Amino acid sequence: MLKFFPTLLPILLVGIIFAAGCQFSTAHFSDVTLSKSVDAKTKEPLERTTVYSRHNSTFHCSVKMANTPSDTKVKAVWWFDPSGPEKQIVDSTEILVSEDAWVDFTLANSTNGFPYGAYTVDLFINGKLEKQIPFSVKPMFDNDPIREIVTSHEVNANYLPIDVASSFRITSSVIYAPVYVQNAPAGTTISAHWFFNQMGEEPRTIAMTDFPCEGSGWIGFSLKPNNTLQPGKYSVDILLNGESQHNVQFTMD
Repeated sequence: MLKFFPTLLPILLVGIIFAAGCQFSTAHFSDVTLSKSVDAKTKEPLERTTVYSRHNSTFHCSVKMANTPSDTKVKAVWWFDPSGPEKQIVDSTEILVSEDAWVDFTLANSTNGFPYGAYTVDLFINGKLEKQIPFSVKPMFDNDPIREIVTSHEVNANYLPIDVASSFRITSSVIYAPVYVQNAPAGTTISAHWFFNQMGEEPRTIAMTDFPCEGSGWIGFSLKPNNTLQPGKYSVDILLNGESQHNVQFTMD
């Protein structure tokens, strides 16, 4: 039997060296999701989704860690057009995690909004790819130059909406109704008609604005209450070359 020892010993040594060279971790994801927002304290995801609009200026990828040792490296890599000709990394973030908790990875755009198309976020633990989540950015409306309209408390320099809302105070200094237009032909006019919708009465016009435009971009329609409006229900109609296309309702109190 001794004659077998010379062949077993090298195999045993190789096995020990291989095991010593590997780094094993008990950390894993118990939940992974994309969302439009997260809880400010716990980072738990709110409004889970895999479809965003251009006015969603921040994407959230929430991962819930489990069995997490100290100094566990967790990384998110965001891709645009992951399977297409325009494939590119948009951003990446790596953080150290030392406990079981929600981790919120964010991708923020402060310019003109994210392009429409397909995206993916790749998630790694200690350098190993653990999860890929596909998602997309799609217009709210199809088949005409007007692709999106919302009401918001603020806009950036390019009129990208910030703090989208459907309820405002009558003391608000300004209410925005940003409209995203794509590939508008020369000679296009986009209009905003603001209404007060008193129950049982015909809508009452508050303000009207026309904006000649061409190409793609945000139009920053706005209304300045100046403490002259009463609490109630309101709306803004968006017209394309004089014809009503879309309507957004909001309240003031």
